Amino acid sequence: MVFNIYVLLNWLIPSILAAIGMMLSSNIIKHNLEFKHAIIIALAANIVPSIAFMFLNSYFIGIPFGFVLLDLLCWIALTFLIMSDIEVIDRIKIAILGFGITQVLLFVLPWILELI
Repeated sequence: MVFNIYVLLNWLIPSILAAIGMMLSSNIIKHNLEFKHAIIIALAANIVPSIAFMFLNSYFIGIPFGFVLLDLLCWIALTFLIMSDIEVIDRIKIAILGFGITQVLLFVLPWILELI
């Protein structure tokens, strides 16, 4: 198996941009999320659902957009675990923002990388 740098960039760039978006949104709600916590949430939320989907494929195959739901649940769960000192609705907002940034970038980034 040949290692392709585009595979790494396809996961790393959305994770970093989602972490920056989470940090900016947490500054708005006066939480001041550290970069290391934001990058841990973003990387884990992008990698864990892919691994979990391999093992739980038979459970999610009948659910429309099952992988997207698993990804969103992972974002929310990790945000609840790491950001335990803020209100629930703010944690959900930050998780949905990070999820949205990542999904848009994972959709658009391969086209951008092909142009480079």
